[in-house]
Amino acid sequence: MDRQLTFNKCRTAPGRPCAHGEQVDAVEFDASFTCDCSGLIYTGDNCDAEVSGGAEVSGGGDQAAAVASVLGVLFLLVCVAGVAARYLQMRKAMASVQPVE
Repeated sequence: MDRQLTFNKCRTAPGRPCAHGEQVDAVEFDASFTCDCSGLIYTGDNCDAEVSGGAEVSGGGDQAAAVASVLGVLFLLVCVAGVAARYLQMRKAMASVQPVE
């Protein structure tokens, strides 16, 4: 019986759960399943071997860093705008006060 997997998976031994991936059971009750390691930093039969440092995983880590950076810049701009508005308000108030002679 030749089974072909539709995604990049590894066969695993019966009774050994997937360490980090999701267990996929294509045929129920056949005591055989695969581990889905997609998007993880793990590979191997049971998603238990960590991918070496040079490999990239499509998990969105770079996207999260970009979003955090953009939010940080926006927060900084709001703070600077608030300080500038307060300074202009104070300057306007000081201009309306007549100096005592």
